[in-house]
Amino acid sequence: MSNYKILIVDENTDQVEQFETFFDIVSKLGISESNSFEIFNLTELEDENDLYRCITDNDIDCVAFDYKLMENNSSFSQQGDIYQSHLLEHFEGFPTFIITNNSDDYKKMNSDPFKIISKKVINFDTESPEEIAEAKGLIDKIIHLVDLYKENLQNIEKEFYDLIEKQKNEEKLSDIDFARLVELDSKIENSISRKSIIPKDWKSPGGIEAITNLADNSQIILQELKKLNNE
Repeated sequence: MSNYKILIVDENTDQVEQFETFFDIVSKLGISESNSFEIFNLTELEDENDLYRCITDNDIDCVAFDYKLMENNSSFSQQGDIYQSHLLEHFEGFPTFIITNNSDDYKKMNSDPFKIISKKVINFDTESPEEIAEAKGLIDKIIHLVDLYKENLQNIEKEFYDLIEKQKNEEKLSDIDFARLVELDSKIENSISRKSIIPKDWKSPGGIEAITNLADNSQIILQELKKLNNE
């Protein structure tokens, strides 16, 4: 069974509870098949670092932002789509959604219409086959995005590891390989895993000489990677 941790960011606690109820019903109806969902919530925010800490501390798989976060005298200083945009700058490609009453809201924001969650779907009629199908579609969408993100990250880490292993075996890496190594490390660093290995000063223009000495450090890097992969 796969467990997915979903963070709901909404100033309205009632709407957070509706989301929790949705997943309870989905589970009872067997819509989620062998998958389970653990719901976390943020109903207030001092600054965006609170959001990032919540994601990393709880190993969150997906974040859903209410679109209108600045209502009801909330502590949020921006709408949900702005927080979503900043999160994606912080964690590249991370699975996110916008929750809204109006499916056309995406026209007002810089957000992918595929990543819009209608509140109508959250409050679906369990007696309606059509609405049950929509609920299942949402579940499938969440699972797809989370699994795709994790798969892509694993592929990036594997490619990074393979290049380090190649260097360890004293196979000459081309300039393209070294550039790719730095690029992959940056992608890992700008992901939920935060597993950056290469020292930051190696990534500067003056760091090329240092990175060409990677063979001397490959064993240490491999050991660190193994530790991280076992966490």
